[in-house]
Amino acid sequence: MAKNCLLVSAGWLLTVKEDRECREDWAFLIDDGTITDIGPRKDLNAKYSTSDKLALNEHIVCPGLINCHNHAAMKLMRGLGQGLNLDDWLHQAIWPFEREHLDAPNVSLGAELAMVEMLMSGITTFSDMYFFPETVASVAERLGLNIQLAVPIISLDTRWARGSEECIHRTLALHDLYRDHQHVSVAFGPHSVEALDLETLEKIGMYADELDIGIQIHLQETSGELDRALKNHGHSFVVLLKKIGLMNDRLQVVHTVHLTSEDKAILAETNANVIHCPSSNLLLGSGICPTRDLLDLGINVALGTDGSASNNGIDLLSEAALAESLIKGVAQDASVCRASNALDMATINGARALGLERQIGSLEVGKDADFVAFDTRHPAIEPMIDPFRSIISHSGARCISHVYAKGKPLVENGICVNTDLADLMEKAADWRASKAFREISERAYY
Repeated sequence: MAKNCLLVSAGWLLTVKEDRECREDWAFLIDDGTITDIGPRKDLNAKYSTSDKLALNEHIVCPGLINCHNHAAMKLMRGLGQGLNLDDWLHQAIWPFEREHLDAPNVSLGAELAMVEMLMSGITTFSDMYFFPETVASVAERLGLNIQLAVPIISLDTRWARGSEECIHRTLALHDLYRDHQHVSVAFGPHSVEALDLETLEKIGMYADELDIGIQIHLQETSGELDRALKNHGHSFVVLLKKIGLMNDRLQVVHTVHLTSEDKAILAETNANVIHCPSSNLLLGSGICPTRDLLDLGINVALGTDGSASNNGIDLLSEAALAESLIKGVAQDASVCRASNALDMATINGARALGLERQIGSLEVGKDADFVAFDTRHPAIEPMIDPFRSIISHSGARCISHVYAKGKPLVENGICVNTDLADLMEKAADWRASKAFREISERAYY
């Protein structure tokens, strides 16, 4: 046993193993960032009496949360284009602003603000699809988060790259740079089927197969997108992606709000992963993902917050609570989904979607020590009846006291440890006083 071992005890331990049981008065040993033992607290305390200890005896402890879809730097655009549906929101508000204002320093600022918010709400791993991904990765490394760079591929010229071909070359270079990296993995991030030609999508599929890495793509987010697919191709974009060989267990399809029966069957048959972003879909008026149908078909459904510009926050526990409520509400049956199922979507399902289920997503021997602790003495939890229900709520994040990733503290007693919050807030204030931000304020409501 190494000298840097830490024994963590928990009043209520939600391991997110298959039995979905709550273990009372349990503990786990961390050795060099990995969980090496787990069991009743009294047994482990006797077994490892000389280890450093973190006593969370009045806390609920669960795995670190996994946010499978975000555009972190869009934190700087929160509120831009409110009241617009998705297509108008992108073309009239978001893309013009990005072309004018989103350079690497601003992306760094927006990403850090978003990551601090994520950490404070229990997120230890996230997937990011945004320009200047190397800048975002650098911030994530400094703060200690795990990140999948779903490197954006779009035919438009941006401040980061000119056209889809350069985007692909940059993705390949980033994959080489971060190969076997401890905190950073790389996937292809084609924006959408309509944003690229079929030749480019086929090329992305070829490279992804060759390198054995993931692809994340926005898919059938609006009814208009599905209608255009049916009109122009005679079938959906789900069918199209299957035809060109992109549908497999490494594919991460984001949103999937509008699906045909054939689409659902294809998703199940190919083991593709669905990333459900309920708040964003509702705020943009896109609709409601048929999550219950997907889960009933055995499809892996994980959660994403999407960017702050289309969500107004980055709270995955709220997304989990909303996802559960939508399943019950659409079914008109309160028994069809439980809080433990919602926690699965925010943890182990996310790990599976990102191809990281052997490393993260549950608290088990051999996995990374990524975990979140909730103080049950907080008024938002007390009195506690059900630990799962206590954290899967719109107030769960405010009860977080500790966040660890790979056995290292990222939040202690509610304080984010790897950033100078005062300095970050000063930079945010400078942004708020800038000409660019004033333009956002003037265009926030259409």
